[in-house]
Amino acid sequence: MGVRLDMQVTRGRYRGRQGEVGNDGLWTSPTGHHIVVEVKTTDAYRIDLNVIAAYRGAMVSKGEVKEDQSSVLIVVGRIDTGDLEAQIRGSRHAWSMRLLSVDALIRLVQLKENLEDPESLRRIHQILV
Repeated sequence: MGVRLDMQVTRGRYRGRQGEVGNDGLWTSPTGHHIVVEVKTTDAYRIDLNVIAAYRGAMVSKGEVKEDQSSVLIVVGRIDTGDLEAQIRGSRHAWSMRLLSVDALIRLVQLKENLEDPESLRRIHQILV
């Protein structure tokens, strides 16, 4: 999906390994903003936002991304993301994390491909950031 949104995509480890960042991917927009992507099949279980934030923090520490030019995008397989939304909204990570269902992400990709308008693509990137 990131490639179809004109992002440069670096695949992640999917599963963490001790001493390495365990994020699922890294998308880089044409403006240079980095989005640390984490994919979850469901929000039925409590997700530790601190672990996901630590992925971004580790990448900042290694110099792979800049803190002021990076954020986190959590993509959830289910449409109902209410519990996770509330969890993010009530946390200190609310300013740097975004949440999106996979269906909403697919709709954004379809919108981009149907419009083929640079301004629309810029707005889609802003939404993800």
